[in-house]
Amino acid sequence: MSIKSKFFIKCAENAFFKFNDLETFTKMINKAIEADNKDSKAHILKASIFLRTGELLEVLAVLTYAIRVNPEKFEEYNEIFNITNELIENEEK
Repeated sequence: MSIKSKFFIKCAENAFFKFNDLETFTKMINKAIEADNKDSKAHILKASIFLRTGELLEVLAVLTYAIRVNPEKFEEYNEIFNITNELIENEEK
């Protein structure tokens, strides 16, 4: 995790958890990924945005990209990937 990425993640977490500002949270996470596209925490947080808003295909897209650029971190993405798949399967029923 680069210093810039870490900084943007901290800004994102403050925006969301202190001010419930999803727009700023999203912007800061995107900046974190731009700063270090292999940062697994940034990708997990980005996927969580889409999971929270019900954009399940976007969750899968983020995770697929994250695994492609940093396959060593697959285990970190596995839990949110499984949750998303379960939600998609439930929607189809």
